[in-house]
Amino acid sequence: MCAMNVVRLDHVAIPASNAETAKKFYGDILGLTLLPSPKGTQWFKCGENFIHVVDTSELDLAKSGMWSARHIAIDVSDVLKCAEELRANNVKIEKGPLKEIGLFRLFCFDFDGNRIEIREILSS
Repeated sequence: MCAMNVVRLDHVAIPASNAETAKKFYGDILGLTLLPSPKGTQWFKCGENFIHVVDTSELDLAKSGMWSARHIAIDVSDVLKCAEELRANNVKIEKGPLKEIGLFRLFCFDFDGNRIEIREILSS
């Protein structure tokens, strides 16, 4: 039995070669609300979830150690149990578990090389 308790999908991150074109498509054409976003990214509210558009021309992101133009982020109830389950199934954890920006999270890859961000939201 899997020890992970996935609570929800938080966001999907996708690359964009042109930030202004992406903003027009997701904001103006699809009508999603653009949220305050760090440089090189655009966060759009999509129902209860988010779309994280990553500007692939922003070199600062590549240097940040958090670079991944494509990934999904899921919230779990216990990131440490999740880490145990991943290790038990020979899944290498790329980074974490670590606490930052109100989250306890880790990063790994699925068996096809897709990056996965697994997060536990910390109580204030």
